Amino acid sequence: MKNNISVQDFINEFLMSQTHPSKKEKVWIYVEGRDDKKLFGTIFHKDKTELTATNGITSVTLIVNSLLQYSCNNVVGIIDADFIRLDNIRNQNPNPNIFLTDNHDAEMMLIQNETVFRKITWTYLEDIDTNIHFDYIDFRKKILESLVWFSLIRLYNHIHDLALIVENFPIHECIDFQKNDISFVVQKRKCITLVNQKSENKKQAVKEEDIDQMNFTTSDYWNLCNGHDFLKVWAKSLQILTRQNINDKKLHHDLCLVFNPDIFKETQLYAQLKEWEERFSLSLF
Repeated sequence: MKNNISVQDFINEFLMSQTHPSKKEKVWIYVEGRDDKKLFGTIFHKDKTELTATNGITSVTLIVNSLLQYSCNNVVGIIDADFIRLDNIRNQNPNPNIFLTDNHDAEMMLIQNETVFRKITWTYLEDIDTNIHFDYIDFRKKILESLVWFSLIRLYNHIHDLALIVENFPIHECIDFQKNDISFVVQKRKCITLVNQKSENKKQAVKEEDIDQMNFTTSDYWNLCNGHDFLKVWAKSLQILTRQNINDKKLHHDLCLVFNPDIFKETQLYAQLKEWEERFSLSLF
């Protein structure tokens, strides 16, 4: 299992590969985990690259930084932007071989693409008999807006380092979907209670008023909200609308199927990677 492999193991694996002529010319691309590897699996040229899932953003950063010290330029890291753009942190990552997703994470980068969201949503709703005119983009906007409050909990935890458990959180259990008018109701108290209950080693409990009084405003929900949270709420609403067994893992699988090189070419990440290709005379695509 990759999650049992240390940073040094990844480094050793790469250095050993450079003794084999078949791998020496390849570019090694490091991503945060298996979900990212699945998403990017069809994007990069299989004969010219080696796509490797690591153990998170810290692992990617340490691996690429370490390998550059060995004067190995044929390595690239792709990491989630998370809250970096919201923090207005400039030049936080001086490493020219590490790149950020366009939005909060790779999933949000894809969901923001209207073609991707429409295609997947339509696939589930095409046979639904409804008198409601379904506006796909408005539906997406409402899901995004429903996530803002919990996303601020994530940000509050990020700013104050409270060790709250907000990853793999069942946010869909805290957001009610109203089928009759395609709307969402956020259960703030339930959300706060669940976060505190799950965070056994928290430094401090979070309160509802902490989030309401954050004095943080942004319209950039694509960089505020987490893609896995979006998938959970999206899946719940589709399940209610269709009465099918749809979950976030199924939708992630759908994202992997829909994602292709043509869609990727529309992203800033692609443009940055193409510039890198030219600068180092190496091939990714």
